Amino acid sequence: MDLATLDSVDEDGERAKGWVFWISKGVCTVINLAFFCYELVQMKNDRLDYLFDTWNYLELGGNILYQTGALMDILNERVTDVNRLVISGSVIFTLAKVVYLIRVFR
Repeated sequence: MDLATLDSVDEDGERAKGWVFWISKGVCTVINLAFFCYELVQMKNDRLDYLFDTWNYLELGGNILYQTGALMDILNERVTDVNRLVISGSVIFTLAKVVYLIRVFR
């Protein structure tokens, strides 16, 4: 594997996005869109009850933040602080969802 296929940063701080970047970003985006579609199905089925469950906001927030961060990552040549914050927020929401799913006591 040559270095041109991976993310590499030159002296100006600009990235060369290789095929690993595009494949990983595409796979993660497809998975995230599947979860988002599942949330839409839940909205349709639960109607008003969906709005009163706090965890649904975490799930939607994580999905929206990831899609925003992925779009910013694709469009920007440099990884900005705002991009890091958006992706970090997405990770925090996702971790909260995981903790909710694996909790012992309900």
